[in-house]
Amino acid sequence: MGACYDVNLKVRFNDEQGAKKALRDKISRGKEEHIGYDVEGLVAKYGYDLDNMSDLLSVFFSGWGTRLKRDYRDTDIRAADFNACYGWEDVMIETFSIIAPFMEDGSWIKIYPDSDYDHLVVKSGKAVMIH
Repeated sequence: MGACYDVNLKVRFNDEQGAKKALRDKISRGKEEHIGYDVEGLVAKYGYDLDNMSDLLSVFFSGWGTRLKRDYRDTDIRAADFNACYGWEDVMIETFSIIAPFMEDGSWIKIYPDSDYDHLVVKSGKAVMIH
């Protein structure tokens, strides 16, 4: 049993390589943080490429086995609907906060779990919770 999530993003990177490194570092800490990303399975089964920013973002923000509906550069707003464990909302908030220093101000994420929502915006390199 888990939760249903709808995620909308607007991200613009001022340091994409730094963000990629931060995301890959978070994945490498998965075991010690007790988070099962199953990256090997995503690579083998779905062809994820951890050098591709859209695929890296998909690991965290679009559920296992699915991808963001568009490449993050194609449009300002992307959406993903997926099921994950109840704690995945916290993983997404933490991940957005980790990559905030590498994004332009005004980048944002809205996470809609089963009820209510979270809205974070990047201001001066930090993720600020708006709601």
